Amino acid sequence: MISKEKRVFKSDMNLKLYEYGEITLHSKNQFELRLDYSVDPQDEETKFELESYFFIPQSFRITPWNYPKERFYEDMQVYIRFNPVLITLSELINPANPISPLNRSMEFMKRIFAGDTSTEIVPNIIHELKMLAVIVTASVKKHTELIRTLLQIEDITSQDLVDTKKQAKEFLNQLQAFNFTFQKKRKEFITPFTPIELKETFDFVLEYISISVQHELTKLMTFMTQKTPLAGEFTGLVTNIKNVLKKERDFRSTCGFTSVLNQNEENEEFTYRYSILKKFTTNVLYLTARPDPSPRLMTELTYAAAAGIAMLIAVLLTYVVQLFFEDYTLPFITARVVSYMIKDRLKDWLRLIFGQEGRFRNPYDYRSTIKDNEGNKIGYSKESFRFIKTPPQDIIKHRSSSHMTKIDGEGRPENIIKYNKSIKLYPKAISEFHSRVLNTSDIIRFDVSNFLSKIEEPYNTYQWYNSEEQEVEFINAARVYHLNLIVRFTHHSLKGKISDINRVRFILDKRGIKRIETEFT
Repeated sequence: MISKEKRVFKSDMNLKLYEYGEITLHSKNQFELRLDYSVDPQDEETKFELESYFFIPQSFRITPWNYPKERFYEDMQVYIRFNPVLITLSELINPANPISPLNRSMEFMKRIFAGDTSTEIVPNIIHELKMLAVIVTASVKKHTELIRTLLQIEDITSQDLVDTKKQAKEFLNQLQAFNFTFQKKRKEFITPFTPIELKETFDFVLEYISISVQHELTKLMTFMTQKTPLAGEFTGLVTNIKNVLKKERDFRSTCGFTSVLNQNEENEEFTYRYSILKKFTTNVLYLTARPDPSPRLMTELTYAAAAGIAMLIAVLLTYVVQLFFEDYTLPFITARVVSYMIKDRLKDWLRLIFGQEGRFRNPYDYRSTIKDNEGNKIGYSKESFRFIKTPPQDIIKHRSSSHMTKIDGEGRPENIIKYNKSIKLYPKAISEFHSRVLNTSDIIRFDVSNFLSKIEEPYNTYQWYNSEEQEVEFINAARVYHLNLIVRFTHHSLKGKISDINRVRFILDKRGIKRIETEFT
């Protein structure tokens, strides 16, 4: 019997969706859709729309009767956050840069040392230090991604190689200069005059930046050493990266930070610590989007109107019955009972149609107001979930693009879920409140665990004839399913409307997502 495959989950696997986002495997049962909302700061408002269609194999047994909208929203996690502006590492430590969060935090520290006891100083310094962390990590990630992208160019020339080496060397020089400057600032925070909250915040930010730098540099070094036939071209750079990584580890150990990986250990402290640090620092970017409460008075008035309309029709039916039948006869009583039944059902139907869940009253399930950390309203979002029978023709065309014949498509019956999300942002208001953020990202994580509960085991066993051994043997064959997701993303602005459609296919089995695909044959 052939042994079963060993599954290796690639947590950093991601697929770009044109210019507006990407899809990433977040875990074996969860994928992440990130949408980027780029806006013009001069616009009063701009709108984005997401239409997503889940084509679910009927073998999953996901239907409107066992998978209501409440469960769908439970399977989904949504985060909306600002994207920080990109500032070079050299500009972050440039004393003349007025928007550098490092410079701003040190200016506030001078006020503390001068005896200023204003209540807003400590929160302002914490905010600046967190902004420094997210800007540094974003800058380092952009640098390493760019270098990896340049090295993947087909038919790379010797001049391209020289330019990429130069860029990588300049990046490492900037990084080391930033680390040297920032780490020296620790002495100014570890003083008897510094509030304990600021001491802890500085160390949290310092530790988080160090771990993030380690993560990105390790990925870059691995790429440089494994990228053949160019592996031997980066010996000097790889040596420099190793030195930086060693310095970062030694520095964290010297400071007494617990985020140090050790061989032959479970390193659970590292994982837990990194998670805490990341949430603490990045929450400066996250926005709140809480569903708006439904107006109770309007709901009650709607229900009262439904009852009134139903009663009016019942009275009219009673009047008609009295014209045709004598009082208290069997036909009269029967007709009155039927009219009451109609009235009772009609009242509930009208409440359903025009009430909070009704399609005439509200085509969306939730409407949420988007606010920043200071409570400023910067936009709103709407969401809806439906099972549908027939999607639009262009969506059908994308779904059937890999079907060789019509029979091929009919042999894969599917149920279709449509999830809509509409986002409206106020760029001008955002630019008034914030100087180092503008564009936002919408992060949607979806858990497919509920889709997998009723499907078959990941392997089926078959008999086959081994011609070499001349005997019948048993062999395992992987049992997989295809979950297709088609997304249409539309950006409305003063310049017009831009719309893109992408199709993504998830290859799943009983244990979760095996891989994702965007090219189909």
